[in-house]
Amino acid sequence: MDFNRLSPRAHAVLVPLAALTLAALFVVEQSQRVVPSPWHDAMLQAAERSARAAGAVKRHRLERGAFVDAVNDPLETALIGQAFTQITTDRGDLDAKLASTDPNFAAVVVAMAHELGLARGDCVAVAMTGSFPALNLSTLAALETLGVAPVLISSVGASNFGATDPYFTWLDIERIAAEARVLTTRSVAASLGGSKDIGRGLAPKGRTLLREAIARNGIPLLDHTPLEASIAARMAIYRDGCAPRPVAAYINVGGGVASLGHALNSELIPIGPSPHMPARNYPARGTLLRFAADGTPVIQLLKIRQLRRDYGLLPLRDDTPPMPGQGAVYGQMRYDLAQTGLATTLLLGLLIGLYARDRRIHALGQSDPEPPPGGTSS
Repeated sequence: MDFNRLSPRAHAVLVPLAALTLAALFVVEQSQRVVPSPWHDAMLQAAERSARAAGAVKRHRLERGAFVDAVNDPLETALIGQAFTQITTDRGDLDAKLASTDPNFAAVVVAMAHELGLARGDCVAVAMTGSFPALNLSTLAALETLGVAPVLISSVGASNFGATDPYFTWLDIERIAAEARVLTTRSVAASLGGSKDIGRGLAPKGRTLLREAIARNGIPLLDHTPLEASIAARMAIYRDGCAPRPVAAYINVGGGVASLGHALNSELIPIGPSPHMPARNYPARGTLLRFAADGTPVIQLLKIRQLRRDYGLLPLRDDTPPMPGQGAVYGQMRYDLAQTGLATTLLLGLLIGLYARDRRIHALGQSDPEPPPGGTSS
């Protein structure tokens, strides 16, 4: 449209038209509403279950006089361990460990499970380490809420700020959650973890403490060498545990070497759900990649802060614990299509009408005359 050809009368319409446009934009913006996820109820139930499990663990710890570091664990979850103990296997990032304590991660896992089409009665293989005990609880809470049966194998060693207390390992945490009747899943086997999955890099005392933790929780020990043998044993346990059902998905929490195959694979395997694993030159193939090679969908739960951003979890605060039901994972903001369509139609109609009227006036030669310079003639 050539705006220079508009009549003075048309120009007079532009100002109220612009005001009307702004008003319509305001109405459309105000029409935004949160549309709940189709799985909202299951998400909320899973997050509430995760919060109850974490609460049961915290009460157990505090009743026994355990020290909670309010600096490193400002929300006093009792799920943030010391940086270094005799069973610390790897480097870990404190901010990532704190970010993993949000029970709304259970809602994230529910969303991921639905993305892969998991349904009640499916059997899934699950690998966990002691590095992210809170995220472990959220994952189990999500699977049990969905009615999905996990076959869980754990490695007990932990990276910095994970379940690094030799007398309060991940196996102790999962047992406490089960004794509190919040969760039911227990590990069917456990390894020491760490390098080669046999605690390499730890002092002999540290490996002894890990074996004692496995024994006191009544879990069979996986102690195979070389690593290839440990991977093969895990594959057999998972398939036997799910039989006669197939393994519907493989879920990995943390960076266990038997699961990933090599530390570099943590950078090559996509985080979140993967119906199909991309073809890459992986340095070695652990249980995750071997299941993926058979066509099994996988979920990789690592790079915690990126997962929080991707699924819209709210930023954590040191003074306010996250509550179940918070975050964009539960629903997305959507415009009211009826109001948006009505406003758009109205504005387009007015513009088209203005343009048609201006063309008609020019075609009839009835354009308003321009006033002569200096005002009107006498």
